Amino acid sequence: MPVTLRPAAPADLAAVTDVLLECWASNIAAVAPASAVAGLTPQRIAANWEAVLRGTDGGGALVATSEEGYVQGVTRFERDGDGTGVVQSLYVSPRAQRLGIGARLLSAAVKGLRDLGADTLTLWVISANAPSIAFYRAQGWIPDGARRVQPDFGVDETRLEYVGEANGFARLANDLVASGDNAPAGAAIGLRTPRHRVDGVAGVRGGASPMTPATSHDLASVTKIVATTTALIALVSAGDVRLDDPVKNYLPGFVGGGKDAVTVRDLLRHRG
Repeated sequence: MPVTLRPAAPADLAAVTDVLLECWASNIAAVAPASAVAGLTPQRIAANWEAVLRGTDGGGALVATSEEGYVQGVTRFERDGDGTGVVQSLYVSPRAQRLGIGARLLSAAVKGLRDLGADTLTLWVISANAPSIAFYRAQGWIPDGARRVQPDFGVDETRLEYVGEANGFARLANDLVASGDNAPAGAAIGLRTPRHRVDGVAGVRGGASPMTPATSHDLASVTKIVATTTALIALVSAGDVRLDDPVKNYLPGFVGGGKDAVTVRDLLRHRG
């Protein structure tokens, strides 16, 4: 089904209103207080969107339309006072989701913000809206650690920052966090060279604090990799230690209580 992206216009107000109301009724109602959902009236949408659709708010707005001209999705974006580009809204009608429309609108918003001269790009998403956060992660957006609750909205929101498809470490970190039931709650991957620095972070640290490049970690187990593993590699390579020998061959006191049969390989694998 062909979909066209074009600049939004004042004539789209009714259609945009319908898309927003559909999204809030079917998707957002599950993660937002009833008062917030009830507060999103056509009148409130008109107050927020009329200037946007007239093109007088200093940003941009795009709609995705079907071959027949029906509005199926909408996004709005602007460059704020400090030069940061913000995707203010992204909605796709529940009847047109999973067709790639959201990804196309978001990509177009990124381009629009770049054209406005924004280097840092952010957006806010309801913290409890796991499907939306997963979607944004897949498009290269990750939590930057900021949270907010707007007084007139009353919903906890998480800020995401765009790191782009080019940051393979960020994508890898996202993939690790989303890899299944045994996935880590958070992941941090980094590369440092004399001329480059690349970070990839995803998920949360501890309870629910979003991972960021500034997140601190307990490095108590680093010696297992940096020291123990390196030393064993050298010892095995020199023939001084054999992985399948009992540990008692090297540590005579390591006996009794079932330890006699434990091998060096067992220790390295946390077995025995």
